Amino acid sequence: MKNPFFSIILATYNRAHLLPRALGSVFSQDYADWELLVVDDGSVDATENLIRDYQNQDARVQYLKKSHSGLAKTRNAGISQAKGNYVTFLDSDDEYLAGHLSCHAAFLEEHPEAEMIHGKVEVIGDPNVPDARDTSKTIPISECTQPGTFFIQRELLNAMGGFPIVEFGEDSALLSRMEREGRRLLLSPFQSYRYYNDEPDSMCNQLKAKGKL
Repeated sequence: MKNPFFSIILATYNRAHLLPRALGSVFSQDYADWELLVVDDGSVDATENLIRDYQNQDARVQYLKKSHSGLAKTRNAGISQAKGNYVTFLDSDDEYLAGHLSCHAAFLEEHPEAEMIHGKVEVIGDPNVPDARDTSKTIPISECTQPGTFFIQRELLNAMGGFPIVEFGEDSALLSRMEREGRRLLLSPFQSYRYYNDEPDSMCNQLKAKGKL
């Protein structure tokens, strides 16, 4: 059986109330050559039942539940099961805009030399997030790395062991490693990922609660 072009990894934890928006944005895409791996980081809400319903409707949806261990390990669990030529991501509180997958598929086919592409996002909510280098400070999201814009060759991502296991900023740590190793990176010309920074359990608000902001 032919591998899909994209493996979409959606890591989630107790966000059944938000998942329909994220999932709906995948199903509304005009590009169909994908698999969706929902990796549940030990949720105790209605997440499993919700995803099982989606699985019954579409065989491209896979569900993996694991014990709670944090975002980086959860994404890595999805990466280990991915079969697509490229791996990309969707956070449970975000969404793809129209044409997100089709425009990036075309861009990658036009640039087969790219081992990874990444880009910018449309922001809803607070325009600032913690600085991965110093979480006592914030920086504009426009200056940050956003894993929702990552499209990475699956074989390379597996060879690198996925995301580094750090408390915060595993996405920027991965990008920095690729840059240090001289990987062929391209900036996406599309701003087709909508990033919501308005949830009480967002990383920014969690750090505020811990007194790190």
